[in-house]
Amino acid sequence: KNLRVFDEQQERREWTGHFGTELTGRTLGVVGLGSIGRQVARRARAFDMRVVATRASSATGDQDPDADAVFAAGDLDAMLAECDVVVASLPSTSATIDLFDADRFAAMRPGAIFCNVGRGVQVVEDDLVDVLESGHLRAAVLDVTRVEPLPEDDPLWTAPNLYLSPHSSVSLDRYAANLEVLVVDNLRRLLDGERLRNEIDLT
Repeated sequence: KNLRVFDEQQERREWTGHFGTELTGRTLGVVGLGSIGRQVARRARAFDMRVVATRASSATGDQDPDADAVFAAGDLDAMLAECDVVVASLPSTSATIDLFDADRFAAMRPGAIFCNVGRGVQVVEDDLVDVLESGHLRAAVLDVTRVEPLPEDDPLWTAPNLYLSPHSSVSLDRYAANLEVLVVDNLRRLLDGERLRNEIDLT
């Protein structure tokens, strides 16, 4: 939507049209179809996007109500080649550290957009800056970085088409109320012998 351009134009009181990209028919890849990734997938569907996803516990070809196609974690590169937008929402594990490096970014379509709302250690940040400077990726959105707060001299600050937020993508206005609902629901599920929401496999 060129929001930065519009902000600058508003400061200058300039009226010049710049047009965004339609989401309908584009492919969103969700890397980590957990609680956050699933909500992203559902919202993408509202824009008539095709949704593909990886999930650690899935095999390629598995079915999921919130994805048009599911890939095994080991088939990530094959999934990335299909995506116009990639959203990473993974936990930090030995398998996810440095997951997004130069080779992984090269596996993405030219002009794709990368977004990380998981953990900063999953991205090799120098490699991300390189693919943004080369123009291979259209843009990147980071809510998390390897070092927080981000040092003043970090190259991420000035990388082209990089949008940073300081680990603040969550909406806090209803956070406590939503947490209470989750705890009450999980207590009921525990007492009724049902599977809990947001379970984590510690193995």
